[in-house]
Amino acid sequence: MVTVTFKIIVHYPDQLFTNALGNPVVSFCLLGGLWGMITHMWAVYLGIVDKPPILQGVAAAAAVVVAVFEYVFYWSVVLVLAVAVDRLRRKIRRRKDYQET
Repeated sequence: MVTVTFKIIVHYPDQLFTNALGNPVVSFCLLGGLWGMITHMWAVYLGIVDKPPILQGVAAAAAVVVAVFEYVFYWSVVLVLAVAVDRLRRKIRRRKDYQET
């Protein structure tokens, strides 16, 4: 059951975006935007979208639309940090290998 749920929630949307866009990075960021939209729609449903002071008096639809771009930005920052950490790790490994020889 968990495998089927995983495929429905993660695998199929990822395949859809990857095949449609052809770029895994763009797909990852767009899935982040989709996740932001889903979570903010859930917050609207629960009635907690206007709890943060910055969102008081804002239409629920506006909060959901802004969440898409917000999460795309967050997920792209995560990718940039992952690339930076990977490059740093490789640089440290090269120095270590160079010093051992």
